Amino acid sequence: MHRLSLILAVTAAGVLQSCASAPPTARPSSAPLRVVRTVGTERRAMQQAFDKIRGRDFTGADEELREVIDSPSFALLEPQEQNSVLYTAGMLAIELKDARRGHALLKRSSAMAVANAEDWHGRLRAAYMVDDFSDAVLSLTTVAQRWPETLGEVRDRA
Repeated sequence: MHRLSLILAVTAAGVLQSCASAPPTARPSSAPLRVVRTVGTERRAMQQAFDKIRGRDFTGADEELREVIDSPSFALLEPQEQNSVLYTAGMLAIELKDARRGHALLKRSSAMAVANAEDWHGRLRAAYMVDDFSDAVLSLTTVAQRWPETLGEVRDRA
């Protein structure tokens, strides 16, 4: 552990030294700094959001997931990860009384190739909540065709 700390300290010192000795770049003071988010950043934010959900901090989880979805690196996540984020964010939006946003997110999650019955049940619930009955019929039809064994859950969820 001591060796790792030493390596990190030397690396950090080298980075700081090279930054200090580099000529200043011309950047207008009004130009905003751009934070680069990576797939690793998104995965950490996803984990923080799921931790917040377990802690019942739904607003905090919603904020984390919004940042993940709005990030350019969201598209670089695996399809199953994207689907999980969209579904979870959609259900959180419903929980936070924003059914319109929840419906939009669940439409996105259910449109993915990796979508499952949960996505479509969520979409059905959200469509019903926002009075989008044509989408509710589409959702119910999709569930009936692909996962007929789950139809008994519709009454409990809608």
